[in-house]
Amino acid sequence: MSAATVPTLITAAALCEMLGITRAGLPTMLERGALPQPIKLGAARSAPLRWVLAEVIEALDRQRLPAPATKSRVEPAPEPASRRPKKVKLTPPRKRVA
Repeated sequence: MSAATVPTLITAAALCEMLGITRAGLPTMLERGALPQPIKLGAARSAPLRWVLAEVIEALDRQRLPAPATKSRVEPAPEPASRRPKKVKLTPPRKRVA
């Protein structure tokens, strides 16, 4: 008799940390098909969701997306001088001559 392997399940928080995204980004990734569908643990509407770790890794490998452990902060390059707004001189309105 062979022993069945039990898949490793991860929470939404662990998945977000693994991908370097917020929880609000999960529905978008699910709709795009970038992640496998979660498993619902129970019949209740508020039942917790879990993802099979092996399926997540396989989906990321398929898309060749890196799964960063931390968020990197890259500062944007400064705007070129030509794109800076020009200073506008404001003049009061002219008086009407009757």
